[in-house]
Amino acid sequence: MSNQVTIPSAKQRAQFNQLAQGYMHTQLVFLSARLELPELLQHGPMSLAELATKTETHQGTLLRFLRAMATIDILEILDNGDYQAGPMLAFVHDIMAPCFDETAYQSWDKAMLTLKTGEAAWDQVFGSPFYHYLDDNPEQSAAFDRWNANSAKWLDPMIKLYDFGQFEHLMDIGGGHGGFLSNVLNHYRQLQGTVFDRQSVLSHSEKALQDLPVAKRIKTHGGNFFEQVPDTADGYCLSRVLLNWNDDQVIEILSNCRKAMSTNDKLLILDFYIPEADDPVYPYMVFNDLNLLVNTGGGSRSIECWHQLIESAGFNINQFLTEPPSPLFLIEAQPA
Repeated sequence: MSNQVTIPSAKQRAQFNQLAQGYMHTQLVFLSARLELPELLQHGPMSLAELATKTETHQGTLLRFLRAMATIDILEILDNGDYQAGPMLAFVHDIMAPCFDETAYQSWDKAMLTLKTGEAAWDQVFGSPFYHYLDDNPEQSAAFDRWNANSAKWLDPMIKLYDFGQFEHLMDIGGGHGGFLSNVLNHYRQLQGTVFDRQSVLSHSEKALQDLPVAKRIKTHGGNFFEQVPDTADGYCLSRVLLNWNDDQVIEILSNCRKAMSTNDKLLILDFYIPEADDPVYPYMVFNDLNLLVNTGGGSRSIECWHQLIESAGFNINQFLTEPPSPLFLIEAQPA
């Protein structure tokens, strides 16, 4: 039997170096956002001198950073030496919110804490849980709210797939700035809605809600879903909320919804699931699960796990809707 040692190929070595030095790529993404390169290059290419002036950076050093950005498709270098937006630059602002930006980067530096304890490293790094941190940091809270509002469009396929017209009053639990609820109300003109969220969130979102075209049909109700959920609707919705909490907390939230609901009321859960390993989206969802775990203590879950949690909180599942390739689902449930 041969004991011959397999020598890694140059390609494998390059791939490993790319993995080991991934933190550099991440920082280049953050820098491209902080330098506002998407805005600067939206109207066309710019020279190095122009970019150095606009970004107030050292020209010779900027060249070296831009050259590195070009290797990962954030930028493209033209034949004349000018720089234009690369295909990755369009996605840069998608990560400029807590849980994705430099704050999350700091949490990941302490990922071993999560691995040892099963708890969010964020709490140890910043001294408080994710949402308490947002309460104490208005600028970061505003960035997170903007991200939530902008990404509410991800849920549009579910609005078309499910009949929200059966309800008279829909409560968006943890609804923030009302992005999802307003999209539903735009499609169903007879529907009334309530955004239920912490008062600290509503105080920041009040103006945004008032500016919505459907503002006259939206009310707000301040409270904490770990304590009580209002019993003023016939449809209760948790849209991208439960993924931020661990299993015990999810059951607690669902149980409080159950207490507020009558037999004929319906609970809607819109969230993401981890698909089978052969699904092209699987790697992304696995990493998203880890990111949620490290930062909030929550995570993505398999379809089976979602069903178990919902049923253990006292609900029967009526419908499970999804529209591949998106790993987004809508579950309709009623009190058992």
